Amino acid sequence: MNHNKLLILLSITILFSPILKGKETDTLITIYEVRYGSEFEKEAINEFFQSDDPNYLKVFLASSGKINISDYQRAKRGYSSFFTSLNSQRLKTLKASKKIKSIYKTVHNYYFKKYEAKTSFNEIFETGIFNCLTATALYGITLHELNIPFVVRETPFHVYLVAYPNKEGIKIETTDPLKGLYFFDQKYKESFIEYLHKNKFISPEEYLNNTNEELFDKYFYSDKEITLQELIGLHYFNLSVFSLMDKKLREAYDFMERSYIFYSSERVRYLMFAILAEILHDTNYEEFDDLRYLARITRFTAEGIKIEDIKREFARITEYYLINRSNKEYYDKIYNYLDANIQNKEYKNEISFIYNYEKGRFAYNRGQRIASHEYFKKAYLIKPENSDVQMAFVQSLAFFIDGLDAIGAITKIEEYNLKFKNLETNQVFKTLLLQAYLVGAFQKYSMKSAEGDHYILKFENLYGKNRDINIDHDMIGNAYSSAGIFYFKKGDYKKAKEYINKGLHYAPNNFKLLMSKDSF
Repeated sequence: MNHNKLLILLSITILFSPILKGKETDTLITIYEVRYGSEFEKEAINEFFQSDDPNYLKVFLASSGKINISDYQRAKRGYSSFFTSLNSQRLKTLKASKKIKSIYKTVHNYYFKKYEAKTSFNEIFETGIFNCLTATALYGITLHELNIPFVVRETPFHVYLVAYPNKEGIKIETTDPLKGLYFFDQKYKESFIEYLHKNKFISPEEYLNNTNEELFDKYFYSDKEITLQELIGLHYFNLSVFSLMDKKLREAYDFMERSYIFYSSERVRYLMFAILAEILHDTNYEEFDDLRYLARITRFTAEGIKIEDIKREFARITEYYLINRSNKEYYDKIYNYLDANIQNKEYKNEISFIYNYEKGRFAYNRGQRIASHEYFKKAYLIKPENSDVQMAFVQSLAFFIDGLDAIGAITKIEEYNLKFKNLETNQVFKTLLLQAYLVGAFQKYSMKSAEGDHYILKFENLYGKNRDINIDHDMIGNAYSSAGIFYFKKGDYKKAKEYINKGLHYAPNNFKLLMSKDSF
């Protein structure tokens, strides 16, 4: 993962062009996933997206995440009283220009006490502090309540209202457009333009024929009409920038997510991605909550996140917690969270593969035969062609069946032989099966059972097709000499000799078989 340092120290108080036109956003983030500053904010946003007549005052007030229902009700009562006084019969009789002038003056004199660039909407009602965006929001809410048509205009360095846009076009300025501006530095601009170019938002010709400065001004900023809903998104964006200036990266990201659900744009996406990369740059996930940001960044494939990045990051987690610290409980907790919260199936499979393979190794090294085998089996099912995991799976199988009787071992190996076709060419797996047949035959003959013939025949059929496999001659000697003894004692000398001779065919110098041949 490319953990470039986040180059945002600066922003203006209003930003970029609208993409949303309704209340639906794309699936990068939903209102059910964002982190809210308070239950009141959560309630306000959920109500907003469910209502045909949204309560803009409530959402703007709630957006800071710092006020509760009592604060809102107090502000609402004050605003309702103010609005009743404002919406007089006299106002209704005024011509458009005088009406807007009266509204502007009344709102300004009643609410606005001091301009500060770094503030939030609720401060208007608590201290009278305002900025360009929050003042514009209050005017927009008021005009909306008065059913006066208006648009919000966003420019590269300012935001303002235009009332009666189709007729008089009366501009409502809230501050000097050059006050309180913060700027992105050159490195950030270059990074943003490279992102747009890479993802083909900028054509090759345009990229070559314009400076970064020209492209940044064109694509990052705008000079368009936006809605009150999108203005909410800009307010959240500003709150995110303020948090960045205070080096509160996690808070900044959470604000940016709320910005995105109101105002979906490539620029917000990119800034979300940049903040995530910075958060994850130095974390070892000792704060469990940081895993939320890792799960989020997997969604940013358009911004350059690749499967190798996620594999590398989870491998780092594995080394830190499982391999170096043997903290398997916390490691399990991390894996379970990521598995539940990562949407991309391919990423989930890669993480699951690493998790099960490394947990298999962890258990194997501690002599935990059942656990190690189950983990390796899960890893093998994800990547059956992977030679390392295939070998680990087969070796753990040998470790696993060591605790079974011969028939139990044969049953398990045969089950895998039918189920996992990739093992058909694995020599170690075939060796296990051949050896299991020999041990099974030996045990059955030792128990005076002719069922040993069944396993001898299976051995011969398989070994006949795989004579390049080296089988321990003592195991062959044990199986075939026990067969000879079994039939010799039954008085079937011919069959006894046949088994001894077959055994010598496979293991011509085996001492036990040679002794048996001389004895019969």
